[in-house]
Amino acid sequence: MWIIKAFSVLAAVCTVAANSVGPKIDFSSKTGAPKHLAAGILYGIPDNTNQIPGSLLSGFGFNYNRGAGAQVSHGWSYNEAGINSKRLDIRANSRRRTRNNQSLVDTVGSHEEAGSGSNFENSYGVLQQILSKYGLPQRQININEYATFNEQVPAGSAFWISQFERRNAIGLRGNWLGGTQLHDLAASLLSKPDPSNYASTGYFANGDWWVYNYYSHNMTGQRVSTSVSSDGQLDAYATVDTKARTARVLLGCHPPTTGTYDVTFSGLAKLGLPSSGTLQVRTWKFAVGSDVHYSQMGPPQDLGNYGHTISNGQVTLPFYQTDDVTTYAWEFKF
Repeated sequence: MWIIKAFSVLAAVCTVAANSVGPKIDFSSKTGAPKHLAAGILYGIPDNTNQIPGSLLSGFGFNYNRGAGAQVSHGWSYNEAGINSKRLDIRANSRRRTRNNQSLVDTVGSHEEAGSGSNFENSYGVLQQILSKYGLPQRQININEYATFNEQVPAGSAFWISQFERRNAIGLRGNWLGGTQLHDLAASLLSKPDPSNYASTGYFANGDWWVYNYYSHNMTGQRVSTSVSSDGQLDAYATVDTKARTARVLLGCHPPTTGTYDVTFSGLAKLGLPSSGTLQVRTWKFAVGSDVHYSQMGPPQDLGNYGHTISNGQVTLPFYQTDDVTTYAWEFKF
């Protein structure tokens, strides 16, 4: 438990950015094949597992789920005292087994749900300090709940995706619904004409779903190294596909941050691009509808190509975050 508690240390409260140093993407530094690690959800699946079309689940890259749990008929909440007693017994038994067997946990679990004060780079740094202090080995990190409800928009989702991918952490979207909706709607990635009717169908994707669709299906090849912005509020996840000869960058600003950032591409020579000239970059816009979380939305909007100057093998692009929900992806050919 000491690992989990220390791992939950939070960052400073979010500030509004203005002309900040943005993420740096190094296309010469590969970090492994994409596994869309952040495409997990907490609950969100009906008892009838065929109720949500498989295409909508696979469409957002669904690969992790935490089931059972809260607000089920005659569930844990009906006997809180008994459950607390069992929880304490489990914890004591786990500690006893660990001490007697000199064993270590297989995974490190935590939450990232403190809103604008939550920053996985800081949490990861604290974890590394603990591991170093006690001579403990690295373990798989599993963030079994992430993002507040206000952060479950294209900008916030892309931010968390970027944070977890950098550190190879598994991530499950938090679920802020109640009643039967807690076990439906794929943790607010989907809706339907009558979301209050648990057994009803007609599911459709919201704006946030399309971010995960792009992340899990378009961002192919190899991941490359990225860094978060100087203020910790804009992050990026990037891939290079040498077969398709396409590089992709998904950017996400931590709500409620707005402002302008300078994003730098380096390592372009590794892709066979010249040290000077013009790089044509295509922009995709991920927006939301009138109901930020539940309006039906179509694919991201293609905003077209724009030429950016290559100088000394690098390109600096401005990123404009004018609201706290929309986000963008960049693509270029090489």
